[in-house]
Amino acid sequence: MASEMSGADDLVPELALWNNGAGIALDDWIRIVGRADHALGFGALFWPKVVKFEDYYLREPFDESHLRGWEKSGATRAQIEVAVNVLLFDQIFPQDEAATALKERQTEAMANMMRDMLKAKLQVDFPDQTFNVLVLEGYDFGLSFHRA
Repeated sequence: MASEMSGADDLVPELALWNNGAGIALDDWIRIVGRADHALGFGALFWPKVVKFEDYYLREPFDESHLRGWEKSGATRAQIEVAVNVLLFDQIFPQDEAATALKERQTEAMANMMRDMLKAKLQVDFPDQTFNVLVLEGYDFGLSFHRA
């Protein structure tokens, strides 16, 4: 995991502007410009509350009418959980003005980090269950999970 985090330095171009162009490490940058309220928000995003609801394991908050619509479609429990638990990355930072290629690399790195964190979260909260945590590719790029 440490190698993933240290490799993230090149995903934040602003780091190179610090110290008269000598640059700064990502964790040092966060100590300087980071905010507690943002950290709490990221914590909720990266370590979400997950609840057991009926026969489902769902990220909160969830929309029960959305869940019922998927049930009526004839989808399996796993398909329903993936659909209801999905976190689409284009909805996370809509104001981000990073260049498209950089933003794609940033969100891919973030998705992999979040996948690992969500796996750990589910194992801690539901040690008697097994989950599949998925990084979704393509148009609906994001993260989701379902009970195996």
